Amino acid sequence: MAERTGLERAQHRARLHKDKEFDAFYGTTRRETQAELAAIRERQARSGPGALLYRMGAQARADEARAQALDKSLDTLTWRETEAREGLRAAQAKETQALLARQGQARAYDERQIATAYARGRVPEVGNDNGRGQDRGVVWQDSRRAGDRAQEARTSASDERQEARASANDVGRPGRGAGPEREPG
Repeated sequence: MAERTGLERAQHRARLHKDKEFDAFYGTTRRETQAELAAIRERQARSGPGALLYRMGAQARADEARAQALDKSLDTLTWRETEAREGLRAAQAKETQALLARQGQARAYDERQIATAYARGRVPEVGNDNGRGQDRGVVWQDSRRAGDRAQEARTSASDERQEARASANDVGRPGRGAGPEREPG
């Protein structure tokens, strides 16, 4: 999860960086082209005697050809920018899919390991996940061994109590308990 978040943040930073580059290149070119096209359209939209002379002269035909070229240039510019952005998105989507595939494989491997461990009678305990430099993940404990150790501890404690009672009862009897033993004789 953290790996995916890190990737998404890195991709977001890359998109912001590319947006600045696109704006510097495509934005400047687009603004200049749009300003020139707006000036041509303004001249074509004039009215009055000067506009009539403009429309009859060669300047109007040249402006119309230039306006068409600028329109085509804007379309090409928009297409190139769209292609560049789509290329970036496709590359980032490919990175994300590769990460998801790796995580899916790791998850499937972990699930197989857990299933194998359960089949062998091992029970997973949640590992230390506090992030303080200790290993993370699943710590395995053999449930049969743990049960055996617990039974041994109970049996040992019971045996110690019985021995303590027996030694308390045997104090003062010849040949038993604490004190000097007598030799037959």
